[in-house]
Amino acid sequence: MQKMDWLSNLKLRLSIGQTGNSNVDGAYGYYSFGQDYLFGNKVNTGAYLSSYSNPKLQWETQTEYNLGLDLGIIQNRVNMTLELFTKNVSKMLGDKTLMYYLPVSSVNANLGTTTSKGFELNLNTINLNGPFFWSSNINLSAYRDRWKKRNPDIALKIYESENDPLRVKWGYVADGLIQPGDNLPHMQGESVGTQKLKDIGGFDEDGNWVEGPDGVLNDADMVMLFNEDPKFSFGFSNTFRYKNFDLDIHMYGLLGWKKFNPYLSNARSMNPNIERGYNFSRVNLSDYYSSENPNAKYPSLYFNSTKDNSLYTIEKADFLRIRNITLGYELSHHKEIKKWLSFARVYVDIAKTIKFAKNT
Repeated sequence: MQKMDWLSNLKLRLSIGQTGNSNVDGAYGYYSFGQDYLFGNKVNTGAYLSSYSNPKLQWETQTEYNLGLDLGIIQNRVNMTLELFTKNVSKMLGDKTLMYYLPVSSVNANLGTTTSKGFELNLNTINLNGPFFWSSNINLSAYRDRWKKRNPDIALKIYESENDPLRVKWGYVADGLIQPGDNLPHMQGESVGTQKLKDIGGFDEDGNWVEGPDGVLNDADMVMLFNEDPKFSFGFSNTFRYKNFDLDIHMYGLLGWKKFNPYLSNARSMNPNIERGYNFSRVNLSDYYSSENPNAKYPSLYFNSTKDNSLYTIEKADFLRIRNITLGYELSHHKEIKKWLSFARVYVDIAKTIKFAKNT
């Protein structure tokens, strides 16, 4: 490869690592005080079971495989690092929900095995290398977390599967707002102006899911609304230097990210305080259902649905943030200062956030 003058660096890396984790609270069973009771005309201090022990609890184990590539070209003016990784977490620690009739609602347990796959890309370039220096750095990363195997003792909902993503939100499918005259057998008793939800499935005599409306809104109609993890995260920075001056601009952000907007959901929790003159966010005054605004985007503020899953509060949360802008000036080049200090620099630092995402 000596004849390939443009190639400055090429390196392939492979690594395998394994770590253990025992960081879980309440691994032991114990009783707590505080449940006082009256016996024999006297108040006695009582104790109650507040945590179950789990003698079968094991360490969580994380195994990661990493394939990396380092590449440099044009006398290392352009450098790239690419990392591909797969991470498996076995015997994942977490809380297992117990039957409702037990005195404790959950116990620490090994919930199953998860797998994560993703990549990290970093690109560094020297764009100008002279009296005026300019370099850039770009990084892009993504990962996907899923269940690989679940503890068989954990009962899944009818809408859940063995290999679902880890952090997802489930709910009903929205279909606008209930209007006067709508005939909805699966939403009897719901008020006009509340969210209309779709009846997409039901259960047969054996408890199996069957496609098609059955007149009942239940777990058979639940779907995956969104994944809480962003699709991509990125960063972009530039460094400029001219004589004694330097300027650094660093930005980062997320793409393909969705979240619940608490300001929209808080408006519904204000009911019935709206009629009492309580203050709330200005965003809650926009486009809500009323008799004068039947084609609104959001449900009525005055009626709460028993089946409302707040789907209308899900919004895109993509963002670009300028983490900091730093302007500096090096003083140590001055003769008088150089006598006393080997290096001295003054700088000013500011930060700014720019939102470029629109509501869904």
